[in-house]
Amino acid sequence: MTPEEKEQLKKALLTGGMTAPLCWYRAALEGVTTEDDTQISPEATQVKQPLLFVAFTGDILALPMIGDSIHAQYAKGPVTRKEIGGDHWGAESHAEELNAILLEWIQGLDS
Repeated sequence: MTPEEKEQLKKALLTGGMTAPLCWYRAALEGVTTEDDTQISPEATQVKQPLLFVAFTGDILALPMIGDSIHAQYAKGPVTRKEIGGDHWGAESHAEELNAILLEWIQGLDS
């Protein structure tokens, strides 16, 4: 991520505030969707399609082991797991590496 891109992201977050971006976390912690979640059939929670999980090993918020645990529970199709040394913003800071992994994975689906 270039210094200009970092500044643009910083400006967007500081200008708009953190209320909206934090709503997802607040809803999860307060159990806002718990009742709705009970109406989803167990069958509907199973991911049977191929899944690519790219773990950012420096991410201290979305820990790779949490993703692994969730995929073990819900992914019933083939899972491809790759690691990149990025942090929580790894999709931006390591975009080229991530895109290469994604392209290789997508091309492998046709094989």
